[in-house]
Amino acid sequence: MNSSVVKEIEQITHRPLHLAGSQAFREATRLYGFSAAPAHPVPLGVIQCESAQDVVAAIKAARAVGVPLSVRGGGHNAFGFALCQDGIVLDMRLMRDVQVDPARQLTRCGPGTTWGVYDAATQVHGLASPGGVVSSTGVAGLTLGGGIGALRGLHGLACDNLRSAQVVLADGSIVTADANREPDLFWGLHGGASNFGIVTSFEFNVHAVGTRTVTGPIYFSFDEAVKVIANFRRIAPELPDACATEFNFGRNKDGRTQLGIMVRFMGDMAAAEPTLKRIRACGTPIADMAVELPYCQAQRLLDPKAPWDDRHYWKTQTLNGMHDELVEAVVHFIETSPSPLGKIVIERLAGEISRIDPASAAINFRHAPYNAMIVGEWKDVADDEANHDWVKRFAAALAPFNAGGAYTNYMASDTTEADIRAAFGEAKYRRLQSIKASYDPENFFNRNQNVQPAR
Repeated sequence: MNSSVVKEIEQITHRPLHLAGSQAFREATRLYGFSAAPAHPVPLGVIQCESAQDVVAAIKAARAVGVPLSVRGGGHNAFGFALCQDGIVLDMRLMRDVQVDPARQLTRCGPGTTWGVYDAATQVHGLASPGGVVSSTGVAGLTLGGGIGALRGLHGLACDNLRSAQVVLADGSIVTADANREPDLFWGLHGGASNFGIVTSFEFNVHAVGTRTVTGPIYFSFDEAVKVIANFRRIAPELPDACATEFNFGRNKDGRTQLGIMVRFMGDMAAAEPTLKRIRACGTPIADMAVELPYCQAQRLLDPKAPWDDRHYWKTQTLNGMHDELVEAVVHFIETSPSPLGKIVIERLAGEISRIDPASAAINFRHAPYNAMIVGEWKDVADDEANHDWVKRFAAALAPFNAGGAYTNYMASDTTEADIRAAFGEAKYRRLQSIKASYDPENFFNRNQNVQPAR
């Protein structure tokens, strides 16, 4: 480490550069999980930002000394994008204030805000925005990648509710992007990740949803998985927008395989019961854990099943339907997973998420009825190869059912440019390349699912 480089960074930023061994460095570089590589990049140091001006100064410092830069918000991306090798990590967690305007149904929050903090602030007023279903997930990363959440049937994606954003660009300038100011940039922020700049403030629509929700899985045996899903297919078109569902194929704590239909119903048990009754009737439930909860508690329900520090490798694709052959393939791969933590989550995409104009955002999966996330999760580095191989074979088996497009928040760190191009579709990818060329022509912001600037 060159001490003169550290000194120059601190002189430009007027902030301490926290180095390896410090508490601030350890906290900022601890992320949700490890991915394809044996280890994440090791940064030069960490700067804790408290304002947009701190971000401007950090960008200028990184450029002056010639080191890369990355942004750490919630730290929940499983692929280590928050870190950069021998560069500066901007720790945004001090920028986590949430301001709620109930009369205008608007909120404003910082890039270090997690959905747990955001939900707690909005629920004081019985309000909520579409967001993550694990409370430690960052608002910034989830939104900029699209943002699939529990309210998707009623109010769309997180990015669909973005009203404006303050963005620090690669040259250190600050702009506000909304439908009228910097409209191309604003469009790109709807799924184009952190390719164009660092968002230092988000403004969202917030909705009157009440404070009660019925949330939890209804479990069925793998022996009747094909029948359960076939029956679900018949009732799915009649489910209300208030009910978001996911299929969770995995193992319980005792190692037994099971299919869980995760229910997220906005409303109380009396309102949810007719829908729950129809879902239970899809098969013979072995456990029914759908319960009425306060919204904030429901949004934390999966926290114990998303522990930090496990090793992760994911693949994702859209699905054109829940066909019998697909379910049979899913059952086979879960039964042969090398890790008891291996699973697949298949999200039903219906309601408002599919009614919004596809051209309104960079994301390119509204047309798909389902979205699959294959999750390789394990504890020991010695098991990396077996779990990577399992995820790749699983994804190949589901490829014939691909509906096109992809949710980039679930894409792995070894994703290729061709994969990213396919995720957005050719027309949207070319538009993103043009926006990238306008706002970040040197590709300074590249710790993301990277879009190459147009040449």
